[in-house]
Amino acid sequence: MAHGASIKGSLASQYTITAVATSTPETAKASAKAHGLPEDKGYSSPEDIANDSDVDMVVVSVKPPLHKHGLQEAQEIAGLARKQGVRNFVGLQSRRSPTFVK
Repeated sequence: MAHGASIKGSLASQYTITAVATSTPETAKASAKAHGLPEDKGYSSPEDIANDSDVDMVVVSVKPPLHKHGLQEAQEIAGLARKQGVRNFVGLQSRRSPTFVK
């Protein structure tokens, strides 16, 4: 998980990782285990993690070469959120980068 270190580090007092999702069941189980979660909290579909009652927020985080695929998943998640009346937003990690801040 590309941003897991931030969530487990400086943001740990505000957020808890309760589930993870990856592109395959095998990597989802491995990611769950790596984050100290039960295997059944490792999902391989956006629908499944969106339907988990323990999940209050979803962070979509992908490596740059997979951004197009990640965009498709983010759109699916956003659609599910709208359908269920859940607020959602896009956060860009470089929004505070000196390169982009005026």
